[in-house]
Amino acid sequence: MALPKKIILWAIGLAFLVITIFFFNEYLQTYLNNQKKSRVSIVVKHAGWNKDKCSRGTPLYVTLKNLRVDDTIWKTTYSITIRRNGYSSDISDFSLKYLETDRIILPGKSVSYCIKIALKPQYVADYFFTNQEVIAGAGNRKELGETLKARFNRATTELSFRGRIDDVEFEK
Repeated sequence: MALPKKIILWAIGLAFLVITIFFFNEYLQTYLNNQKKSRVSIVVKHAGWNKDKCSRGTPLYVTLKNLRVDDTIWKTTYSITIRRNGYSSDISDFSLKYLETDRIILPGKSVSYCIKIALKPQYVADYFFTNQEVIAGAGNRKELGETLKARFNRATTELSFRGRIDDVEFEK
């Protein structure tokens, strides 16, 4: 028994309408989410050997700025990528992805703080000390300190840091 043509056309039309609404909703949600994230800027810098900004243990200086003049930010989720100059691969460890801060950022204001650099294990020895190196060099503190400073300076000059806003929550 065949279904009447009218029912088949209605079913096709209804399916088309549902699919169109679904894709429009996805597009709208993506657009609104991108608009929300564009209200915050992030700048990530290596503080270098400057103890006034950050300690040696947390040398990444992160600044989040609320670009809006009428919305207060309650929570920000962001990620940091680290690349060697001249290379496109992200060498940051996963622990620098989807970081959250609940620092309240008033309209037009910014907050800054320091965090630890986390590299994928195969890159750590190029820019920092491994535990084995610290143990082996413990007897010669001066040489260990000079080597640490040289590697720290390499991290300052050979690595580039970039932040990306993943999500923002505004005051409700």
